[in-house]
Amino acid sequence: MVLVAPTNDIEDVKPLMPAANEALNKISAGEIVYIKAPAI
Repeated sequence: MVLVAPTNDIEDVKPLMPAANEALNKISAGEIVYIKAPAI
């Protein structure tokens, strides 16, 4: 999983967590998923 945000500050990454948690329940080993911030 790749989190794409303007910075790695918690304020930029925290909004991605719901989508990241959802992706963790769906992805398989070796799969790459990009979770992007809405502004990017």
